[in-house]
Amino acid sequence: MTVMDTALRESLKALRLSGMLETLDARLAQAHGGELGHLDFLQVLCQDEITRRETVAFQRRLQRAKFEQQVTLEEFDFTASSKLPAAQIRDLGAPRWLHAGESVILFGPVGVGKTHIAQALGHLAVRQGAHVRFAKTSRILADLAGGHADRMWQKRIRELVRPDVKGIRPSTATDCCRRDLARDLLADLRRIDRQVRDNEAQMRDALAAARTVLTALPGLGTVLAAKLLGHVGDVTRFPTEHHFASYTGTAPLDASSGKNTRHRLNTGGNQALNSVLHIIAVCQIRDGGRGQDYYLRKITEGKTPAEARRALKRRLSNVVYRTLKRDRHMSFAEAA
Repeated sequence: MTVMDTALRESLKALRLSGMLETLDARLAQAHGGELGHLDFLQVLCQDEITRRETVAFQRRLQRAKFEQQVTLEEFDFTASSKLPAAQIRDLGAPRWLHAGESVILFGPVGVGKTHIAQALGHLAVRQGAHVRFAKTSRILADLAGGHADRMWQKRIRELVRPDVKGIRPSTATDCCRRDLARDLLADLRRIDRQVRDNEAQMRDALAAARTVLTALPGLGTVLAAKLLGHVGDVTRFPTEHHFASYTGTAPLDASSGKNTRHRLNTGGNQALNSVLHIIAVCQIRDGGRGQDYYLRKITEGKTPAEARRALKRRLSNVVYRTLKRDRHMSFAEAA
């Protein structure tokens, strides 16, 4: 090995051109034997590196696909059932559907080979340079259910729906324009996302300064609690919980006539506060607890779901009012 050979090897290592490094001895022997000229030597080395990188990328995509089996369409047994559309399945071997961005839906009874075909098409897409993720519905649902337990549900759902756009390259002026528009939209989304995070941080600081326990109520988070405090202001301006319910639009209006006693929906009041109470009621009905018990009790009394939900909102209005009054008394006690 000459000094020049050693320097070349070190340069290839520094540039991470291991494909060239692996075949360097064989290519140097060919060059010394007169089989390769200078340009041929360089071209062959570059092709060795390209081949290595393509192989590594293929193996990486294949590993990320998480196939249960490495199968191909050529291995599929078309004689297993005479009802199989063999011609249509074989046509899928030409990846026109992949390049056109079309979807393939496989349906049929159990045991006809849908999973085999799905994995074979995925393997074909991987060979074409596409990124594939194979998963059965049961496994996806189990994975998402586990996300609720470890509070990683949002991260897991993002992993499932995250698009892989690294390999997309615009080929026309229209594609370049679309790419620029997509970048602008993405920049706007990131800016808005930062603003939302900053606003939430400000709201958390404001709630901490107000020393309120509103967020301890089921279904009432930081944003809704801040919205309540902002719209209510000084709770002492409402003499009773009935005045507060009238302000939030949760107090029904008397529509009795003669001996008939009935009430109608109150469409007045502060609709922003009414919306907050509606969200809390829906969350409590869904998640269980005392709110759901109260809702179901009203249903058994003959109320319609809408009437039972309005009754729960009226009750929640009282709970919020008493909580705000208690927060105010606590703040005065601490100040004294």
